[in-house]
Amino acid sequence: MPRMLRWIGTAGFVLAACTDTPVSPDTTPTLSAATRFEVPLFEEFDDINPCSGLTMTVTISGTIGVIDQDGRELLKIQEDMSTSDGFAGRGRVEDILNGRNEILRIEDMLSSADGGRFRVQRLLVADLVNGVPRVTSGGPVLTCVR
Repeated sequence: MPRMLRWIGTAGFVLAACTDTPVSPDTTPTLSAATRFEVPLFEEFDDINPCSGLTMTVTISGTIGVIDQDGRELLKIQEDMSTSDGFAGRGRVEDILNGRNEILRIEDMLSSADGGRFRVQRLLVADLVNGVPRVTSGGPVLTCVR
């Protein structure tokens, strides 16, 4: 199974550290109550290149931005990625938690000098109250585009 999102646990830890209390669904956020901060991101791990089927080492660096506004969290990751087999690209991750739902979106695109290209995508919408996913694309999906 691809491990392209192994680092998301780190991001989740950062996000969890922002919240002290549960969210009331009728709480109205105010701009003055928002807490914002950024932390650097760096991760390396092995995965399978979807275009070649060979093992590659993935290096991700970037910034994790967190906004906590009255118990509602927004996590944004801007990332630069490269692989040991010559692919490089950029991507972003957005994870929104409001106490009732979680919406996680991942979009990355990497390309190589010889024209190869692959995409990493994931979508998860989860009902946190009932503990059920509403929409999911499964784990991160790596697709060879060309």
